[in-house]
Amino acid sequence: GLSGVEGAMRTLLLEGREPAETPDMVFVASTGIVEQMVEQSTDGFATTGFSSAQRRKVKMLKVGGVSPTVRNIISDAYPLKRPLFLLLPKDPKPLVSKFVDFALSNDGQRFIRSLNIVSLRDVK
Repeated sequence: GLSGVEGAMRTLLLEGREPAETPDMVFVASTGIVEQMVEQSTDGFATTGFSSAQRRKVKMLKVGGVSPTVRNIISDAYPLKRPLFLLLPKDPKPLVSKFVDFALSNDGQRFIRSLNIVSLRDVK
């Protein structure tokens, strides 16, 4: 299926079109695998999420001279960004509801931000 990163790149960069395939192109099921492949290659290029890429030995590229930083993402200066959605069933188990409640709470948002990840509160 279409991942969030893949869907965002099709929308933001390719205007909804399919990427042009080349003989060296590789499609993989996980952005973690993509990041590992780029770490191990001197000529690799890939799209992935900000929060995971900043924990890897990869270079995140500037767009229009703007670096992908928390500040630039929050201020809309960096154009390649997408939201992350928490989805749960209509009748979630109590532990699932407790996790979502924490994630959306002040403590949860502070925890997310402490990881150098853009929190919901940062963009509201």
